[in-house]
Amino acid sequence: MSGASLCVAVLQAAVQHQLASLALAIGDLAGAIEANQEAARLARHASDALTETSALYYRGLLELRAGNLRVYYAVEGVPSPTVLIVAVGIKVRERLRIGGKDVEP
Repeated sequence: MSGASLCVAVLQAAVQHQLASLALAIGDLAGAIEANQEAARLARHASDALTETSALYYRGLLELRAGNLRVYYAVEGVPSPTVLIVAVGIKVRERLRIGGKDVEP
């Protein structure tokens, strides 16, 4: 799995988790279960790929690199993993920009 497709899998898992939370909030239990199962599947897929390529750590978080894109996240929960996206940044030369601001790499 390439870095870009791994990035997409991590982001999709986070979106599905958020959809599950929203469905639960409006009382759609079936929708919440379906979205949560899809989030878990995507998180396992991303986790398996990371096991193969080894994860990079940045300030205690997993770092996914896809070109100049950086995604900082954590995978929590057993047996149903949840991907928590903490920040998405862009690396330009030696500078990392998150939220339009330079951060110390």
